[in-house]
Amino acid sequence: MELSPRLARLEADLVELGRPVPPVSPTPPGPSDGCAAWWGRVYVLEGSRQGSPLIARCIHSSLGDTVPCRFFGETIVPDDFGRLLATLERELEDEDALAQAVAGARAAFADYKAELDAFDGRKHAVEMR
Repeated sequence: MELSPRLARLEADLVELGRPVPPVSPTPPGPSDGCAAWWGRVYVLEGSRQGSPLIARCIHSSLGDTVPCRFFGETIVPDDFGRLLATLERELEDEDALAQAVAGARAAFADYKAELDAFDGRKHAVEMR
C-alpha cells in the first residue's frame, strides 16, 4: 500500500494553509524502524477519509469555500478502507505490533488535536482584535 497520492493532497492543503508538513513516509518503514506505529497513523489518516464528504462540507461551511480541502475533497475508492483493514490484519498479527500500532494511532489523534487547538486559539486571537 502506498500513500503518496493522498499524502501529496494533504501536504498541498497544509502548505497552502501555512502549516508545517509533518515528515510522513509514503511507504512503511522497516520493522525495526517503527513499522507498526506507522500503520497506526495510517489507520487514522485513512479512517478520516471515510467521512470526507461530511468533513469537507463542514470545513467549507465553517471556513468558506476558499479553504484548501484537497484531501477531504477526494472521491473515495470503494473498498479502499477494506483493503487497508485486510493489510492491517496481516501486518499486525502479534500483540506487540498491535500495541505499537495503537500507540501510533493515539499519537496521530493527539497531533491532530494539538493542531486543531492551536488553530482554534489563533482564530480566537484574530476575532478578539
